[in-house]
Amino acid sequence: MRVAFDEQIFLMQRYGGISQSFFQLIEALNRDTPVTALPPPGAVTTPGSPWGGDLLGSRLGARLALEFARRRPRRLPDHDLVHRTFYDPAWLAVESDSPVAITVHDMIPELMPDQVPPRVHLAKQEYVQRADLILTNSQTTKQDLLTHYGTPRAPIVVTPFGVSERFLRATPARTGTTPPHVLYVGGRGGYKRFLDLLHAVPLLPPSVRVLAVGGGPWHASELAVQRSLGIEDRVRRIDLADDELPGAYQSALALVVTSSYEGFGLPVLEAMASGTPVVTTRGGALPEVGGEAAVYVDSDPADIAAAVTDLWADPALRQELADAGRLRAREQSWSRTALATAEAYRSVLA
Repeated sequence: MRVAFDEQIFLMQRYGGISQSFFQLIEALNRDTPVTALPPPGAVTTPGSPWGGDLLGSRLGARLALEFARRRPRRLPDHDLVHRTFYDPAWLAVESDSPVAITVHDMIPELMPDQVPPRVHLAKQEYVQRADLILTNSQTTKQDLLTHYGTPRAPIVVTPFGVSERFLRATPARTGTTPPHVLYVGGRGGYKRFLDLLHAVPLLPPSVRVLAVGGGPWHASELAVQRSLGIEDRVRRIDLADDELPGAYQSALALVVTSSYEGFGLPVLEAMASGTPVVTTRGGALPEVGGEAAVYVDSDPADIAAAVTDLWADPALRQELADAGRLRAREQSWSRTALATAEAYRSVLA
């Protein structure tokens, strides 16, 4: 079975969560299933992409390459099925006589239009209406899709994300932050509610710091909160390469997730695979990912601080959560995701 993936998300993101999920899926499909995942047209063969080529390696740069591709989307290679990687309306013009699959990662723009404008997801609803197969990464996202779009003509198959093997064998990274520290990974604005974690810092034991990874430079509002609380020396932000991230998890006292909603919550799974306790809210699909291996809190600084303090003071509790997290993460591999995805492809072709 030959499955053609378009280049949308690889032109849009170098290190984003969606592009990484497709990277891992494509790698596992080619490695562990009879599916051959075909590279998009025009892939540039430099290190970085699932096919040994980096779609962001264009001399025009990613932004110009994306605009060019939007104006003249390229024909996909010969295939049995096409898997769209995002929702740009221009790619709807790239017709295929074969079935089309689409992955819906979340419905947050529809759920929270005041925080994430629906235009962020472009022509998602039209992609869903035209698709022959719809994949979601959680039962939560499937139910949200049905609630907002109604029942589509295509089957919806839930194929939860996996976790890379590198998180299971990490060694602590040099983050420049003195332990003990809690880790925060990814975007921080809006529904991510990172400011709740900042407000929890004064309530933590004085030795506990916060390390934020990724998410871009500090926003003015974040700097203002740090100054007002007098915690500038207890909070640090860094960027890490993909191969450095597992070590950052392993060196942390805990991962803290403050989001009011998530369609999946991959950092929770990555932390558990690394043996790092997880403190998270119950927003959206987060309990689906964490199960009984996480500590759940309200989006409230006092509640967050109390949970982290309990972990700091109780090594036995940390070990119990680490063991439970590793066990749960071992059940969630990208090979398992790829096998379920390949079976969904086969059912449509049949």
